Amino acid sequence: MGIHEPIQDLVDEFEAGDPRLAYSIFRPGDIVDLGAKGQVVFSQTDTRITGYAFRKYSNFTADGI
Repeated sequence: MGIHEPIQDLVDEFEAGDPRLAYSIFRPGDIVDLGAKGQVVFSQTDTRITGYAFRKYSNFTADGI
């Protein structure tokens, strides 16, 4: 887990249907590809505070972020 997490205000700045949101931020329910270890569903509990994670800076392991 990191200390830098996107906040709700940032998520709300994306307009409905804006594809950049999916490329920028993990949201609860998103699929996380762990490569050879398969896929997991991103959960709000995978973060410390906001329930979101930046895709660019997230480093997922089999045990979570």
